[in-house]
Amino acid sequence: MSTSVFQPAHELSCPNCGAPCTLSAFGNQVECEYCGTRFLVPATHRPTAPVQVIEMPDPQVISLQAQTNVARWVKWIVIIVVVSTVLPVVCSIVFGVCGAFAGLAPIFLR
Repeated sequence: MSTSVFQPAHELSCPNCGAPCTLSAFGNQVECEYCGTRFLVPATHRPTAPVQVIEMPDPQVISLQAQTNVARWVKWIVIIVVVSTVLPVVCSIVFGVCGAFAGLAPIFLR
């Protein structure tokens, strides 16, 4: 007969809004699904065995990384648009003006 090292999930009430919160077998904190309040689990409800803590990245850090990536993509898109559209237009205007004055070159080269 095998016994589980961890206690089964317990029902707790949120100290802020009173909503039921389910405690999993891992960790000593619970976040209320309704109001978002985080609170410590009472010692009577905590697992009896040591728990392996899994570090999760902070959502704000992920958001900042996403914003940085978006900024990089926007920068490169702007560069590509400038190089592929604006630069040829400017060059054609310059060459057109130079071509218009090419007929006057013999006057100035005497």
